[in-house]
Amino acid sequence: MPVKITIFLDVPPGGTRALGSEERKRLLQVLRRIRSKHGPVTVEKREKHIGLKKNVLSSWVPQSAKEYAVFLEDDIEVSPLFLYLSSMYITKMHPLPPYVMGVSLFNDRVNQLTGKVVRVPDSVSFRLYQQAQSWGAIMSAKQWLGFLDFTATLGNEFDPNITEIAYGSNNWDKHSSWKKFLLYYMFYSEKYMVYPTFPGNTSITTHHVEASEHFPVRPSAERLQRELRPRLLQVSDLPAMMSMFKTLHWRDMPVFDMSHNMTYMEWRHLVRLG
Repeated sequence: MPVKITIFLDVPPGGTRALGSEERKRLLQVLRRIRSKHGPVTVEKREKHIGLKKNVLSSWVPQSAKEYAVFLEDDIEVSPLFLYLSSMYITKMHPLPPYVMGVSLFNDRVNQLTGKVVRVPDSVSFRLYQQAQSWGAIMSAKQWLGFLDFTATLGNEFDPNITEIAYGSNNWDKHSSWKKFLLYYMFYSEKYMVYPTFPGNTSITTHHVEASEHFPVRPSAERLQRELRPRLLQVSDLPAMMSMFKTLHWRDMPVFDMSHNMTYMEWRHLVRLG
């Protein structure tokens, strides 16, 4: 399948001087040399600071219900099996049911909203989890358009806090965090993402957590290994992955709510919600 790659290069906040800087010129030269055998590579150069939220929300407007997009936010590194396993997800699950927002490529080990370790039974390879993902996620066209339509109805000062539960996301900045809006949308429309539980805490994507807008100070090496940096799947892991993916079907997945508590909602109920 053809894969179009779009790279968005923003300007730092208040960084108009950076527009003509040598560092930015060198970065543009590097980005423009990127080629892919899978499809075209486009560099979208911003002329003023847009910010993470606006960059993401304006990055993809699907033209077909058959489209899927992979979002890789921040300093993400992907597995050598990234494209192959992403294609397998799409092939096995298309079309996604209406209540499934997309697929996480990141093996989350800590719930970012509660700060608690995510524990999954050994028997569970894939699960429906009411948790947004930005460190590697596949989004489907229809569900993404529904999310864009929802955000378009909101005023600039709307703050998408989930008032029923004191989640950590309620403290995130509404002007910079697109994920805060997606969490709100998923919570109140009862949408989920497919999350993997690969053996040995492996993952299709991992995060280097360089200092950034949402990580002003780089986390400790211990926290990186414990929470944020699962080991990337390697080519040698492919036989085990092929065996796992044979079992991939949304009707067989257990359902976990946003706090990662297992629910007993049957898929028939979810179909009615859709």
